[in-house]
Amino acid sequence: MANTIVNSIEDFDNSRQKLFKLKWFVVSLVIITSLFVIATIVLAILFGIERNKTKPDPLFIVNNTDEICSSSYCIKAANTFLESIDETVDPCENFYQFTCGTWIKNTRIPEDSSDRNRFETLQTEVTYDVIDILSTPSSINETISVINARKLYASCIDEETIEKNDVNEILSLIDREFGGWPILQESIWNESKFDLIDLLVTLSQYNSFPLFNVVTDIDEKNSSIYCIYMGQGSLGLFDRSYYINESEITRSYRQFIKGIAMAFTNNTSINDADVNEIFEFEKAIAEVFV
Repeated sequence: MANTIVNSIEDFDNSRQKLFKLKWFVVSLVIITSLFVIATIVLAILFGIERNKTKPDPLFIVNNTDEICSSSYCIKAANTFLESIDETVDPCENFYQFTCGTWIKNTRIPEDSSDRNRFETLQTEVTYDVIDILSTPSSINETISVINARKLYASCIDEETIEKNDVNEILSLIDREFGGWPILQESIWNESKFDLIDLLVTLSQYNSFPLFNVVTDIDEKNSSIYCIYMGQGSLGLFDRSYYINESEITRSYRQFIKGIAMAFTNNTSINDADVNEIFEFEKAIAEVFV
């Protein structure tokens, strides 16, 4: 009986020792495996960082199988882009200088303008293209709108006929279409016949919007429909900042208005008060502009 108990105790101790060894073996295996996984992740990260140092930016990689536009228009567009960017600047540090630096450096603001941007440059190029189109003779197959546009342009540059007709054509247009100009008509001006709404409608047909502008354009939220947009009109000096303080510009502008009135009437005694009223009215409009 005693031997049996002793053997049981020895078996129990042996089993406990085996279990203890097995437990530490499993723990050690887990620790070693974890260290191996961590080391693998660290090495993968270091490898990726080192690879990116020498790997070209994927944005600038061109797949040989991709179709690259090589037309004259695409080449011109690419050259325009390259002429604008400043490749000496890191785009991650100063993206604006990177995209526009060279264009700003090489562009000069014209004397007759307060600013300059790419849209104005493109508009100038488009204007020259339109002039070239309108200067060529019309063909038989062209639409009536193009033919009429060429006729209108030809009449605008016909300086000989313009000088021959003097200012009579313009004065006739002012009286017939716009109801006259008080500064020219003086005593014969009939204020009771003046209608502001009719005048604004007529001016809009001549693409002139002194108080507010009304245009139709594509809806910003739904490009399949058109919307009517209303906004501020236009100013004689273009920018409201010119009207804030009296300057050589405002004085020259008033003199310009007076000079036009004198040229129309050959009257050197145009009243400065009338000119000042015109300017003050325009200044009041400019004050509410944004």
